[in-house]
Order: sequence, then structure tokens, then C-alpha cells
Amino acid sequence: MATQLTSGNTAFNLDLTEIVEEAFERVGSEMRTGYDLRTARRSLNLLFADWANRGINMWTFEQGTITLEQGLNTYPIPVDTVDLLDHVIRTQANQQSNQADLTITRISVSTYATLPNKLQQARPIQVWYQRLDGQISPTAATFVSEDTAADTITLSTVVGLPAIGYVDIVTTGGAPVRVGGTRAVVARDPDGHLVEIIESPTVGAAIGLTAANLSAAPTVATHDADMPRVAIYSQWSQTQELGWYRFTFDKFGIPFDLIYKERVAQGNLKKDYDVIVMAMQNINRQTALAPKAARPQPYKKNDKYKFLGMYGETDDMSGGFGQAGVDAVGAFLDQGGTLLAVQGAVRFPIEFGWARSIDVETPQGMNAQKPLVNAEISNPDSQIFYGYGSTIIPVKFTQGAQVFRVGSADQAKIAAKYVGGDGAVLSGLGVGMDAVAGRAFVVDIPGANNGKGRVVLFANNPIYRWQNHGEFNMVFNALLNYNDIKAPEPKKETTTEGR
Repeated sequence: MATQLTSGNTAFNLDLTEIVEEAFERVGSEMRTGYDLRTARRSLNLLFADWANRGINMWTFEQGTITLEQGLNTYPIPVDTVDLLDHVIRTQANQQSNQADLTITRISVSTYATLPNKLQQARPIQVWYQRLDGQISPTAATFVSEDTAADTITLSTVVGLPAIGYVDIVTTGGAPVRVGGTRAVVARDPDGHLVEIIESPTVGAAIGLTAANLSAAPTVATHDADMPRVAIYSQWSQTQELGWYRFTFDKFGIPFDLIYKERVAQGNLKKDYDVIVMAMQNINRQTALAPKAARPQPYKKNDKYKFLGMYGETDDMSGGFGQAGVDAVGAFLDQGGTLLAVQGAVRFPIEFGWARSIDVETPQGMNAQKPLVNAEISNPDSQIFYGYGSTIIPVKFTQGAQVFRVGSADQAKIAAKYVGGDGAVLSGLGVGMDAVAGRAFVVDIPGANNGKGRVVLFANNPIYRWQNHGEFNMVFNALLNYNDIKAPEPKKETTTEGR
């Protein structure tokens, strides 16, 4: 008969990444982005917290021993201790034949405060646990005589819930702060700036990051950022390219509402939103004011089409949001709202006069099959370009991309422009690129309507089918800094025609 032997190894410790990967595989999916890991970590911590609320978990038990010293009545315990469960004093701990375990009674802080003589030396009979500084204080003195100097107190404690890691940060004053792991923390540093504390070095290691303590706050310029309320506007058609914006916002955890013509026509947009994104759709005067068809075109879930209406329903897809919608967007800008328009949608603010002397055109004489080309940041002080280390950056030039024609009065509104020339093509096919040399593709128009609103226009597509990640930050920065974008300084020189 054959004998099967075991390895004798009982260790089986998965790290966070392995646990998350296993979970994704069990549901037939895979982890693709850092946000997938972050949201999975959050769900795992919520699960741990739920388990903890059902009772004390076995893995949170720890047992320790404190050797008593004559005349000393306060002893430190591990800082992650949550509570004491059991506590006994073992007399004659150095003599196995004469040992005895005697119960110590737990008392409250109010009872401890009533004891008249807290320094009297005797065998401890009571204990008070000070949660604030993590110390255990026997209320009676520790010893009667030298013959009890070998007595010990044995403790069974419950320690803090495993947090899937933590990081230590140091404030400018040098005091370490420990941040534990069931939630992300947003706080203010000593100078009042908002900072996000990332909770887990385990996660950092999984994506190649190393946490380090800082002796002082960074000296770079900072400002408080208000969380924007974002809406993505969608027509009831041409939704494919727009879907990449929804996908990107979802992947990066950017909250937004998907709104349609019906919501725009209702008005009072500033009540709910700070930024409206119009991206990758043909939105202009004609489509905005288009009348409804003679026969309604409903888009609703029904018995035949059970999956319609998952992201919105309408009684009639035809027509635009009408003059009521145009007026609503104008009022939104009057009240300080920001409109971010991309590619085909830039004609909407241009044709309704919210972009002043700016127009858009398609360069001729080129053969550009979506190459990667050099561009120049014209206003490097703008928050739109936070994080870009150089004024020359690579951008994707999509087929049929437009450029802006900017009048002399608004030359300072140019935020970025193409370097141009075939030599500026970094990758892909781009011939005849002289046609875009020095032509603007990002303009930032503060005070776009009645001196309060802001319009940011992208003639290119900074979020193209999840490919050009280096350009995503332009959109993210415009969103996060919607009310802080620094207006460019007007240029002193004047010209009759600008490009």
C-alpha cells in the first residue's frame, strides 16, 4: 500500500493583489487598471469591517505578558490594541511549583478617579485601561515586598482590524501621523492645503510605487480645489465616440451625470452642475435648434427591446434642445459655469457667440492617418497643463482634426498649438503637416459669457479610444480646476490677423 505524505507546510498567505486577481478570475473577468485594484481594496476592507461587526475575529486576538516592577503602576501596551479581554496576575512566575493565576477586575475611569491612594504598594487587584495613550494602569500598587518581584500580568487583547497596510506621513512639524486602512483620507496640511493620504503601501508596491516620509511640505505652488459637479451631454445619436469619455471617467472614478436634451431644456443647470462636457458629437446651431420629426421616435424599454433605456429614456429622440436649451446654457455660463467642448462640439459655443473672435476650420492638403505629433503649450502657467514637465508635448492628430482661427483680440486665449511640419511627426503617417504649423487646437476663454463663465475648447480629441493617456490630464485638469484656471496675460503686441 502506498503512503502519501504531506508537505508539512501550512503557510498560505496571499497578498492583496493576488486576492483581487483571484476574485476577478472567479467572476470571469480580469484586473485592468489601478482603479480596479483601488475599488477592490475598498470592497475588501468593507467586508472586513462587516465581519468585525459580527463579533471578534480570531485573527485579532493577541496574548502578551507584562513583567511587573516594584513601585511602577503604569505600563505601555502595543499602540494598535483596541481593548483588553482577559487579565490575570500570575504570582511566583519564576517558580513553576508555586504559581497561581489570580483574576484582576476591570474598572472604569470614574472608579479609578475615586481611589484615594493610587501609589499604595500591594498586589494588583484592579486594572484601568487608558484608551487614549495606549497604557494599562493597575490601580493598586504593584508589589508588597521583594518576594513578589517576579509576578507577571498576562493579557488577552483584541488588536486593530487588519487594514491591508498603512503609511506613515510626517507633517511639517515633524510629528508622524498613522493612517489606517478602511477608507481613504482627505485632510489639510499645516498650511491649509487639501491633501489625499493613500492608505496602503501594499497597493503602492503592487503598482511600483514606494511610500516615503517627508520632513516638510513640498514647496511647489498649490491651491485648494473644489470638487466639480460634472455633466456629460449626449445626443440621442452619435454616441460611440462619446462612450469613450464615459468609459474613461468611469475607469478613473470621476463622478458625472449623463444628461440629454430634455435636461438641458429644463434650464437651471448651474443648480446641479459646475462643468458641462460636450464631446465628440456634432453639436452646432443647426443640431441644437433642429425641430422634432413629424413622427415621434421613442427610446424606451419595452417587451421587445428589454435593454433600451439603461442610461436614459425619451419619448422622442428627434430634434435638438431648442432655444430653451440654448438659453439655459447661456444662463449656465452667466452664473459662472464651465463648458468644455471637444472636436465637433466646439461649433456650438462658437456659433452662439460664446467664443468671440474664435472660429474653426479643417486644414487642407494633408494626409494624416492619426499620427502622434509634437505640440507646444502656449500658456504653461495654466492649470490645464499641471503635471506636464515640458512645453513640448506629444498629442494625437486624428483624421479630419480641426484647428482654430483666432482673431488678434483673442491671441492670448491660445493654450496649445501644433508645432507643425513633417519633422514634428513622432509616430504614424503624417504628410503635409506644414498646414497646421503654429495653429491652435486648445483655447481657454475666461469670461465667456457676460464676464463670468468659461469655455475650454479642444479642436483635437484628448481622449481618443483609450489610446492617448498622456492627454487625459488636460481634460482632468480642466475639470478639477474649473474655477481656478489662471487666465493668460494679454500680449502687448498687436497684429492684424492671428493664427
